[in-house]
This record gives sequence, structure tokens and C-alpha cells, in this order.
Amino acid sequence: MRIANIQWIEATNYEGVGTTIFFQGCNLCPKCDECHNYEIWDMTGGEPFIKEKQDEFIEHCKKPFIKRIVYCGGEPTAQPHDELLDFTIRLKEEVDKPIVIFTGYLFEDLIQEPAMEAILYLCDVCIDGRFIKSLYSPKYRFFGSSNQRIIDTKASLESNKIVLVDIETEIE
Repeated sequence: MRIANIQWIEATNYEGVGTTIFFQGCNLCPKCDECHNYEIWDMTGGEPFIKEKQDEFIEHCKKPFIKRIVYCGGEPTAQPHDELLDFTIRLKEEVDKPIVIFTGYLFEDLIQEPAMEAILYLCDVCIDGRFIKSLYSPKYRFFGSSNQRIIDTKASLESNKIVLVDIETEIE
């Protein structure tokens, strides 16, 4: 796995104070309209997410003021699925805080691959769908265009239908 950056303390990517990891690389083709992370598209850029960096990340996430973890990118699902699954299992076992994953792919497409379905089951929330400029509104919280969804991953996988998170998605 490769990472571009870690926001150690942030309060903008989802509810509460959390930590966001920006995975390096994006395999979406075509890319999202006016992507704000275009500099991390290159799959060979960034730095390897070596065990020592993973250990540091996990120790940081154990801090009591960190309430959730966000996987962002690039495209988190572009990472080798076996490595992302192993890391997510370890994160859940050692930290056990909510994980939110942002992806340009659709949830329904991702769960067709068994390792990705397992990763999503370990995550609590999936914000899916490409950013589409023509569907943009500055009123949206946690996503940019109206086609994107905030999905309760476990409820969706268990019921075999999309279940949205009951959360206010617009800023007044």
C-alpha cells in the first residue's frame, strides 16, 4: 500500500474529530470532475505504508479524542485489496473506532469482489460515487455532488440493499 498524507487531527471529513489517511493513487477512469486531489493520482507516488508507519497511525488513533478514522484518496480501493483488508482488520481489532471510506466507485460494484466486500463490512460508513460538477452544491456535508451517498455498510450488506446513514447531509 502507498499513502500520500495523513491528517492526524481533523474535523471536516465526517462527524467529530478524527484522523484521515489519504491513500496514494487513483484507478478511476475517467477521473472525477475537477478532482481536488489530482496530485495523488499517480499509483507509484507518495510513500510506502510500511509497518512502522501503520503502527504509528494505529497508536495515534487510540487516543481518546480521536472518534473516527477516514480512508480517503486518491482512491482507497485502488490499494492491493489483501493488504488493505489486513490493515483494516488490524485497525478494527486494535482501535475499534468507526471507519469511513470515501470511494468514487459504487458500493454495489465494490461488493462484487470478496476482499472488497470484507473491507466494507469492517468499515462503518461508505461515501460512494464520483464527484460530478454539474450535481455540485456547497450545501452538502461530507460529499460534493447529489449522486454521492452516505451508506451504512453493515446494514446494507446484511439486508442486501442500500441503507443510508441517518445524518443531516446539508448545511443551511
